[in-house]
Amino acid sequence: MHEKAGFREIHEDLQSVDIRGNQILLKNVPKLVDKDGTKWVGIEDIVRAKSGFVANREGLNPKQIPILALLYAQVSHPIKIKGIKVSQGRIEQALRFHKMLFDIWQKSKAVGYETLFPQHAFGAGVCGPISKDLKIMTKSLEEKGLLEVKWSSRNGEPTIYNLTKDGFEVAERVWAEMPEEIQKIVSDTKYSLSLETAQNIMHYFHKRYPEYKKGYTKAEPEIDE
Repeated sequence: MHEKAGFREIHEDLQSVDIRGNQILLKNVPKLVDKDGTKWVGIEDIVRAKSGFVANREGLNPKQIPILALLYAQVSHPIKIKGIKVSQGRIEQALRFHKMLFDIWQKSKAVGYETLFPQHAFGAGVCGPISKDLKIMTKSLEEKGLLEVKWSSRNGEPTIYNLTKDGFEVAERVWAEMPEEIQKIVSDTKYSLSLETAQNIMHYFHKRYPEYKKGYTKAEPEIDE
């Protein structure tokens, strides 16, 4: 929420409810106060505060929320493209995961939820946008016992990300608190980018976001960044 003419911005705690109807206290929610003293709160600010509350409740870094959401999102059936499998609780290939995270950020911006959770820092890579946070955040989720990762090996095998049993339970709770619009964006992104080969994904992001393309040549690129 931004200050507007005739309004001043304050930050106060706000009583709300979670998805189960339990009372929760949201901290430091921005509010606009008009000249009559009436306080106004934007829905996007409430949603963002709830996202932070959920992350804190589950002992997560807020940047881990989109990671868990993507892993938890269902696809209509397990998908296998050129040996790469994606299903609920599983994503294979780091390139695919980086691009999914970037895509949900771009689509969230389009519906006004770009600040729903702290955004990953994306840099330019040979294969397009790369999250500078994905590896750090997934290693942390491994340490918490929520994720099992089989890291890419020298023989070209892709990195494989799987939710553990505890990870499924946490991800389910995180998912339930997300706005339906964001749930749909995450599900649609996971499905659509699971149907494409790594090469097609790379070329799509090169064309659409050339500013995130770095050092690309016609030589075959490494696809598990």
